[in-house]
Amino acid sequence: MGKEKTAVRKRTWIDLFTGGTSLPFLAVWAAILTVTSMVPLVPVFGAGLTYYPLGDVLVGITGLLFGPFGGLIIGLIASTIAHLTIPLMVGLHAIPRLTMGSFAAGLAVQGTKKSAIVVTILSLPVFILWALSPIGQIWQGWPMILTRSPGLWLSIMMIFTNFPSRWIKSDDMSKVAVATSIFAIQSFSIGYTYDWFTFFAIMSPFEAILGNPTGLAPILWPLFFIVSGAQELIMCVVGSIACSAVVIAIKRSRLRSRFVYLVE
Repeated sequence: MGKEKTAVRKRTWIDLFTGGTSLPFLAVWAAILTVTSMVPLVPVFGAGLTYYPLGDVLVGITGLLFGPFGGLIIGLIASTIAHLTIPLMVGLHAIPRLTMGSFAAGLAVQGTKKSAIVVTILSLPVFILWALSPIGQIWQGWPMILTRSPGLWLSIMMIFTNFPSRWIKSDDMSKVAVATSIFAIQSFSIGYTYDWFTFFAIMSPFEAILGNPTGLAPILWPLFFIVSGAQELIMCVVGSIACSAVVIAIKRSRLRSRFVYLVE
């Protein structure tokens, strides 16, 4: 007896905003992302009260579930509310991190060459601008290249192959896990490139003028960037595992047919 296939309706333009699901699902996920964005997970080394929130590990999956514009809207709502609630811990630069990370994942999962080109266009300029920012200008900042560059390289890869978007629809859960991890890492990388560029190049002009983008004594810069880069790599791994677990759980449940980007 063959395996029963899940009936899925044809995609429409509205799926770009909802991922095929309903407004209550969007509202619930927006609430989850808002709350988790205010839950400290890992303190940012040398950055005072700033921390990597639990919600960061869910950014990638937001776009995968609800599409590019649904992910962008949810990310915007969650980050804005979190910032207004605890501004000292959730900086204004969290807004581009959550919105652009979710938007990039939602575009990438479309699996078309056009969507991959758009994500690449979104990634390349801000990556270059980050490299030209005060952080990129000093050698100590370049350990972060390990977490800044994957979003760009994966976006370019997806111009030539759409296997991640095909694998995430597979019934083979190992392929699903690999594909989800790729999207999660890409989303995290792009989101944090926008985050750090926004903070250091736009929100901290005085630090840029003074040549002290961290607020720490220059002798501590190498330690700051090396530790922060390692922290972000850990967040990438944790985010990949969390996103893969959520996607696999959804695909094994009756909810799978509600999310058009996860099924054939």
